[in-house]
Amino acid sequence: MKKRCVLLSGDSLCGDKELYEALQHIAVVVKNPENSQIESIMAKRTVDLVLFEIAKERSADVELIKRIKHQFSDTIIIVVDGDADREVIAQAFAYGAKDAFRKPYNRALMVERIQALLSRVS
Repeated sequence: MKKRCVLLSGDSLCGDKELYEALQHIAVVVKNPENSQIESIMAKRTVDLVLFEIAKERSADVELIKRIKHQFSDTIIIVVDGDADREVIAQAFAYGAKDAFRKPYNRALMVERIQALLSRVS
């Protein structure tokens, strides 16, 4: 079976070495500190899941979820939110996010959830 690809997008997610190492056991992991680069990365390689860090002050991030799902409908998106803004999370789900975590997140639970979602991908 081909190893899946997970894209970590957002500065603090990319800086989380323990998360990166845990995910490497289940997938190829690509780091992307700048959310604005997601589409160009996904145009060059197949990405099965995006772990996407959003913030209320960057409303364009939520719109980016809509564009990603339009262009890459099979890609799973999990949102990580540090602002605890319910409207932002609700909009992310409306645009196609499958799961969400608030900071500080439980790393083990996040990895477990990612593994479960990737196991459903054909």
